[in-house]
Amino acid sequence: MAAAIAISIAVLAGALRGEFVYDDLSLVVQNPSLRSLDGLFASFRGPYWDFARPEGEQLTAYWRPLASTALFAAMRVGDGAPWAFHALSLALHAACIALVFQLARHFFERPLPAFAAALIFGLHPVQVESTAWIAAANDPLAALGVLAAAVSFVGWRERGSRGLPLTAAFAFFLGLLAKESAAAWLLLAPVIDVALPSSSGASRPRLRAYGTFVAAFALYFGARCWAYGSATGGLDLASAHLELTPLRELTLRIEMLGGFLGLLFAPHELNLFRDVRPVIASFDRQLLIAAGWSLAWLAAVVIAWRAHAKVALAGLLWLVAALAPLFFDVESLGRCAISERFAYIAVAGVALLFAALIARMRPTALAVSAVLAIGGLAGWKSHGRVPFWRDEETLFTAAAEASPKSPYVYWGLGRVLLTRFRSTLEADALDRALQAFSHAQDLGGTDEKGKRDESVLVTLDDRLQANVGYAWCILLCEIYMQSECWGDEAEPLFRAIAERFPKSAEAYTGLGIALAQKGDLEAGIAELERATRVNAKSREAWFNRGYLLARSGRIAEAVESLARAHEIDPTDRETSLELSRALADAGRSGEANQLLATLRETAPTDPNVWIVSSVVAAGERRLTDALAYVDRALQLDGMIGDAHLQKAKLLYELSLLDRALPAFGRACELMPSSFEAHYQCGRVLFALGAKKEALPYFERAIQLAPDGKFVEELRPKIEEARAAQ
Repeated sequence: MAAAIAISIAVLAGALRGEFVYDDLSLVVQNPSLRSLDGLFASFRGPYWDFARPEGEQLTAYWRPLASTALFAAMRVGDGAPWAFHALSLALHAACIALVFQLARHFFERPLPAFAAALIFGLHPVQVESTAWIAAANDPLAALGVLAAAVSFVGWRERGSRGLPLTAAFAFFLGLLAKESAAAWLLLAPVIDVALPSSSGASRPRLRAYGTFVAAFALYFGARCWAYGSATGGLDLASAHLELTPLRELTLRIEMLGGFLGLLFAPHELNLFRDVRPVIASFDRQLLIAAGWSLAWLAAVVIAWRAHAKVALAGLLWLVAALAPLFFDVESLGRCAISERFAYIAVAGVALLFAALIARMRPTALAVSAVLAIGGLAGWKSHGRVPFWRDEETLFTAAAEASPKSPYVYWGLGRVLLTRFRSTLEADALDRALQAFSHAQDLGGTDEKGKRDESVLVTLDDRLQANVGYAWCILLCEIYMQSECWGDEAEPLFRAIAERFPKSAEAYTGLGIALAQKGDLEAGIAELERATRVNAKSREAWFNRGYLLARSGRIAEAVESLARAHEIDPTDRETSLELSRALADAGRSGEANQLLATLRETAPTDPNVWIVSSVVAAGERRLTDALAYVDRALQLDGMIGDAHLQKAKLLYELSLLDRALPAFGRACELMPSSFEAHYQCGRVLFALGAKKEALPYFERAIQLAPDGKFVEELRPKIEEARAAQ
């Protein structure tokens, strides 16, 4: 058992280096339930994703308080670092491997088959998604409850089935609190009985045994009803609205069953995003392959039954029983109904089947060779899959290759690339983002004949996100790369999106920024206020509203808006920095410094933290501290124009004009569109008597702000400088 665990964890250990990706950002980084005990208790009173939805939006069918508790514990252990959450997933996986070993040990005299079962369970490529992706940690957690119930139930049977299987029922109940898929145990318990020899007491009271598990499920369902305030316990809610025909719902279930069986026995095509196809052809290739796998499984069940191969039969039945909850309501699975993480518990069936095969092999050397060969192949595949989860850009880039017809994947890739552009200003990132959003739009559009590929799943949200992302690319190009843009298109694009999607906070946020970029701050603020009314949980809307309010001089309102953004996501560094500036401007330097002190501890390598610290210190006339802070920023990154400008202003304040001049000059080089840098550089040159050299800086300043308040001051200086020529 120890060997199986050690080998499996060694193969998957690379996951510890992974960052927060995809749903991790919402479920962990921005989840208020993980920040305090009050938040954790709140997770018991509502759906799993309730915190992320706009007010009034439909709830989800997910109620997983034990999963929230586990993530809360990981948050405390690692102080929010991703390694602690990955360590949690690997620890849960290790515990499940141990339970699979113990379960198999009950059915075989030799330890080798149990080792084979544990090894194949631990190394199966399907398991990578649940162990390397933090958001999927609830799958091994739910499996832990189911497998613990199985081991306890077998022990109870072997002891003569006296009393009630309360330990197994309690483990089952905990599994349900982790994820709804644990409900599969209601079918898996009879499957366990199939594998047990008649002498073990398997034929003894089934009603008493299974009735205990039904009672545990009833208790769980009652708790759900309390949490949702509904007699249905939220099980009637759908995560996706696929609008499938009855026939397509039937064929989808066939496609799912065969698809999962194919993944379990031949996991060569791993893919996070397998979109449901709304419409398929009558003799669709994937459907036919799925039907083939289903028929092969059925034939194997008949063969095992006739051969009285009880453990093999139990393994085969376990596969489908573990997947059964998925077929209850396909809408509750979301757009990717065939996801590898959904098969986590089902892998135990493959493990039992493999163990039964190994148990029949003779001589032992052949059996050992088979275990090492299959285990080695599975380990190689799993090890190669782990880097997929390293970071968001790696994930979505690879996903786009695997799912070229998914608009969801492409606008997700565009979002990641836009984030990179905002932090690096790399033109290539913006260009790739524009291409990704454009491709997502094309997938939802029609061809030259006006026809659309109906096999491509395109939701209203896909259309919204693709269009919003495209418009953001245009807007950011206008802001940062004016010379490479082809016109003033962002504002009309966002306005058109807002008209089509009047409940989209993203559209109003983009429109607000686009209007502000054109110089209409008040109109921009009004659109951002509308965005906050549409979705009061939108950090972006509150942040940008606060940013514009600060620019317009309404500092008190800016602080209020930025504080709201910070409350929604206290981990967002940009929000914390802007709030610090606003607090300092509002005369609340103590609060600003407290926030900045925390940032300097948690993000000491972020130059922006030191730049804002310098600005706040300068406002308090702590010029020596301010200079030290900005020097630290320049040590981290000497290519930040704001840092050079801040240092130049500090040196100017200290009357060190000779040292301030080169810093102003460097700021102008790095920020050719900065009025302040050119204006201040010209002033210093003028003060030093270099009037002729000051002229181009003054002229550039007026060009950048022809209606600025300093224009009248500059004109006589420009005339004097021209006369000096």
